[in-house]
Amino acid sequence: MNSKSEEDAFRISNYLGNKMEISKRMGAILLGDFICAFAMTFFFQQKGLLSGGLGGIGLLLKILYNIPTGITILVLNIPLVILGYIFLNKIFTTYAMISALVLSGILLIFENFKNPFILEDAFLVSVIGGAINGIGMGILFRYGACQGGLDILAAIFKKKLNMNIGNALLGMNMFIVLIASYIFSLDKGLYTIVSMVVGYTLLDRIQMGFGERKQIFIISKEYDGITEDIIKYVHRGVTYLEGAGAYSETGYKIIYTVVGTRQIAALKQIVEKRDKNAFMTISDTYEVKGKGFTTAEI
Repeated sequence: MNSKSEEDAFRISNYLGNKMEISKRMGAILLGDFICAFAMTFFFQQKGLLSGGLGGIGLLLKILYNIPTGITILVLNIPLVILGYIFLNKIFTTYAMISALVLSGILLIFENFKNPFILEDAFLVSVIGGAINGIGMGILFRYGACQGGLDILAAIFKKKLNMNIGNALLGMNMFIVLIASYIFSLDKGLYTIVSMVVGYTLLDRIQMGFGERKQIFIISKEYDGITEDIIKYVHRGVTYLEGAGAYSETGYKIIYTVVGTRQIAALKQIVEKRDKNAFMTISDTYEVKGKGFTTAEI
């Protein structure tokens, strides 16, 4: 290294990832937090609804005591970030901390704007707000980041207990819903539930992917040729599984592979060309780890 600045740059790159990875995650944080803050400020607040996590607590204190939501989120994130550094991947937690700061800042900025999206129908507000918020959270988790706060706890549950992130967040946020129902009214509590269900459903779909990867089983006498073409033209690995017909008891090889959605058409053409009578099943797989596939580490 020629200088201290170069050494510092190397340490940051070694800790947070290469420049491309850092750019992707920071872009996801800015976009995801912007979308979430947009939903919280311009949709949830107008009907007294709560979002999930610390954002919901922040909105509650905003409604009751006019405390800026961004300040509440910033303060309450401190102990949770510490837990993240203890139990989670430190890179994930560092990005979560950055995301919490970004979200707090955007919320403070948005509070200076007049709401241009006033709607009369509270149900419509809860659905639209929940969908927008879920998209924002999904983008964050998709790229290995989050809003901090209860998202960190959900990530801990996912890592330690293999618990679905959306379900973990939904369960923790039921307490917030009960508070909203008690302090305000039952209908606001129910509308908050609607927004959370919509939001966390979208979160899971975006975080895991909308069936972006397909696992494929192929049974064919021409397995050698099919395998050769998959490796050569689709550029995916193939595994042979041993199988046998239940009636004939004849043994055969089963081709197993995982491909991206865009590669399905090419693979079908290969199988059709090699063996028109081949038996093939295609199904969604939401998380794949290994060569050729990456998953954000938490």
